[in-house]
Amino acid sequence: MITKFQEELPLYSFSPSDEARQVDLLAYIAKITEGVSDINSKNWANYENKTVKKITVVGGGELGVACTLAISAKGLADRLVLLDLSEGTKGGMMDLNIFNLPNVEISKDPSASAHSKVVIFTVNSLGNSQSYLDVVQRNVDMFRALVPALGHYSPNSVLLVASQPVEVMTYVTWKLSAFPATRVIGTGCNLDSQRLQYIITNVLKAQTSGKSVWVIGEQGEDKGKKYIFVSSIDNLSLTAIIFRHIWGLKNHGV
Repeated sequence: MITKFQEELPLYSFSPSDEARQVDLLAYIAKITEGVSDINSKNWANYENKTVKKITVVGGGELGVACTLAISAKGLADRLVLLDLSEGTKGGMMDLNIFNLPNVEISKDPSASAHSKVVIFTVNSLGNSQSYLDVVQRNVDMFRALVPALGHYSPNSVLLVASQPVEVMTYVTWKLSAFPATRVIGTGCNLDSQRLQYIITNVLKAQTSGKSVWVIGEQGEDKGKKYIFVSSIDNLSLTAIIFRHIWGLKNHGV
C-alpha cells in the first residue's frame, strides 16, 4: 500500500468537474518538492490563474536550449519552463544552470508546465545516421505520453511543434491533444525560408528589401526539390539550391 502511494498520488478521488483543482494540486506539490517554501496554499490557485505569460519548452537538446535562450533574451515570457526529458546532463543544459537565467525553471516534471500559454515541442529521437522517417515511430511513441499530459496541465495553451518530421508530428500532436486545429501549429519550412533569405542576401549580395523568399514543400530530404518561390529575384533560387549540394549541408539545411 505504501509503495503504491509513492508511485501514484491518490488524486483521482476528485470528480471530473474538479479536474482544474487536480492540476493545481500537482503543480503545488511539484513546487514543494523542488524546495520552494514561500507558497501560500490558499492563494496558490489564484496566483497561477492570473494573467501570466508562461511558456514551456519541451526538450533539452540544442533546439530546446536555443529556444529557451531566445525567449529569455527577448523577454517574451514572465515565466519560462524548460522540460528536460533526457537521462543525462548535456552541455547546453549545464550552461543554463550555470548562468541561472531569471524567470527560467529547468524541470523534469511535466506538472511544472501547468497554466502555460504556449508549449513548444522540440524533443526528438533523431540520430545523426537516421532519416526523418526512420524516427517517426519513436517520436510518435514519445508523444503518446507527452502530449496528453501537457495538454492536461495547460488545456488553454497553443502547441507549437518543431519536432521532426514536423508535418507528421504536428498532425500527431493535434490528434493526441484533441485541441482545435487553430491551437496546434507546426514550424513547417519557416526556418529553412529564413536560411534561404540569409544566403540570398548575405552570400549572393542580392537586394531583397521588401521581397519574400519561401521554401515550400515537405520538411525532409525532398524539400530542396520542391518549389521555391523568390519574389522579383530571377535565377537566384537555383543558385541557392546548388549551394546546398556543394556545401554538403544535411537535410535541415538549405
